[in-house]
Amino acid sequence: MDLVDGANLQSVLDDMARPADTHHAVTRTLLDGVAGGDAHRSLHFQRRVIRILLKVAEGLETAHAAGIVHRDLKPANILIQPDLEPVLVDFGLGRDLFENVSLTRSGAVMGTLSYMAPEQMLHDEEVDVRTDVFAMGLIVVAVLGAFGVDLVRALYRTLPDSGPARGALMAGFAAVGVSGFGLALWRLVRSIARGVAPQAREKTSTMIYRTRILDRGPNVVAIGGGTGLSTLLRGLKEETSNITAVVTVSDDGGSSGRLRQEIDVLPPGDVRNCILALAEDETELSTFLQYRFTGAHELAGHSLGNLLLSGLEQATGGFDRAVEAMSHMLSIRGDVLPATLTKTHLVATMEDGAILEGESRIVSDPRRIRKLRLSSPPVRPYKRVLTAIAMADIILLGPGSLFTSLVPNLLVDGIAAAIEAADAEKVLVANLMTQSGETDGFTLSDHLRVLNEYVDVSRFDLLIANATMPSGAMLARYRDEAAEPVLDDIGDGNEFGLTVIREDLLGTAEWGGKQTLKHAPTNLARTIVRHTRTFSHRGRSYNATP
Repeated sequence: MDLVDGANLQSVLDDMARPADTHHAVTRTLLDGVAGGDAHRSLHFQRRVIRILLKVAEGLETAHAAGIVHRDLKPANILIQPDLEPVLVDFGLGRDLFENVSLTRSGAVMGTLSYMAPEQMLHDEEVDVRTDVFAMGLIVVAVLGAFGVDLVRALYRTLPDSGPARGALMAGFAAVGVSGFGLALWRLVRSIARGVAPQAREKTSTMIYRTRILDRGPNVVAIGGGTGLSTLLRGLKEETSNITAVVTVSDDGGSSGRLRQEIDVLPPGDVRNCILALAEDETELSTFLQYRFTGAHELAGHSLGNLLLSGLEQATGGFDRAVEAMSHMLSIRGDVLPATLTKTHLVATMEDGAILEGESRIVSDPRRIRKLRLSSPPVRPYKRVLTAIAMADIILLGPGSLFTSLVPNLLVDGIAAAIEAADAEKVLVANLMTQSGETDGFTLSDHLRVLNEYVDVSRFDLLIANATMPSGAMLARYRDEAAEPVLDDIGDGNEFGLTVIREDLLGTAEWGGKQTLKHAPTNLARTIVRHTRTFSHRGRSYNATP
């Protein structure tokens, strides 16, 4: 971007053979060339643009003389892009009004005026729409001043004399004008969106909703794993794009466990689920990336998403880079971070003192778990996790399997301490059902007491719990699998000082070919929005969708 000084600008103006006193309104010209300052190659086009601008300026001067518009309304900046469209002209009003007139190679002229206070400019707040109407009025005044009212009177006399015919004609003009304005506005928005993000695959309306609403949401850190965390993220992404999911990487069963053993990678399963949950187009992508190979070959049982993430880990040289690459490919709203990049396993001390290593062995053992730790300490946290926790506006822990999704994150060095020290609002989300082999017979207070062994639960502000019972048929099926609803035995005056929020959070989802009970993503997200200080202080409406 080259700034043309006064001498060069005056030279351009002198070439146009116009009196110098008509040029005082033009204060500076910015020329945007395509090849390192080669902005003067389209000088003829620039001169034609300035001629049009000065014609508008003359009209404004006429309006000034008549006292119709503010004296400070003068062309302040001219942005001329010879090889690109449009040419942008800013009219400064001396205070906080800005008028933009765009001129293209075809000579089309379009203009808008909007009100924007200085603090709104700095914070990119909403534009006052009412001044757009005022802007159009000023443009009409400028055009009348530039071309005179005689032409308008002559055009008016050509209209039919009869009332109905004239009314129909004027209605037609209005309809065409409104339609044209709407079409121009739509094309302008689309052009700007494509110019800002030419490779974006999302709809323009979605892009605007995301950038103007979701990108202004609070910074949320959600900690967990398994299907519980992905369910939470699926609802949260409709409320804010500033989400950081911290995911456990201690899984050693199923496809993830086989990949760990065969090619020495971090388990991709939980991370994959969270990336898909935050993806812009989750429905279509889930169909493919959740697909599991069948047959009697080595790939049988592996999900396509796990193979992709593991392949990216080897191709990029690190699991964190693989997660970033997959997140970029799927255009996710937020970030997914592994709790650690250290390859570690879960180690449990059972109620009889026996030691078991490996998540799959632990959950399949009927004995109660007394204590958990990670193998091969120290297990250093991924640095971005600690940064995200420190910068968070709100931290969410749960839902998820108590011993295999929530606690493993808290065992990573420094994560529990970072949560306790963070200034963020802190929220616990209770599980819906007990889990066979982990939390058989656990009440809600039992869950909290176990968590309190790994993180100070009294540092949390809210506890969100489900208040709805499943259907009789669903309860019967879960009881056959040795699971039941988590009994809510927490009172308002509980030992941890938590404020308990009870809402209808019950939902269902297909998992493993059958219907299972899960938190309803939308209900859970909106409960968080309604009852937390972090979201309520934003002063937003969360019912709108793109």
